[in-house]
Amino acid sequence: MAKAEIVIPNWRIYTDYFLLIKYEGEWEIIHKSYAWREYPKKKIN
Repeated sequence: MAKAEIVIPNWRIYTDYFLLIKYEGEWEIIHKSYAWREYPKKKIN
């Protein structure tokens, strides 16, 4: 399994999950899923 995160400041964080298999000497993606969450808000003191 592999994970990649894409951060868009002040908006969202996207996370992709890839399920991989090695086939004939090369890695292939056999499934992909994703999730997103809100970018954390900055606290002003």
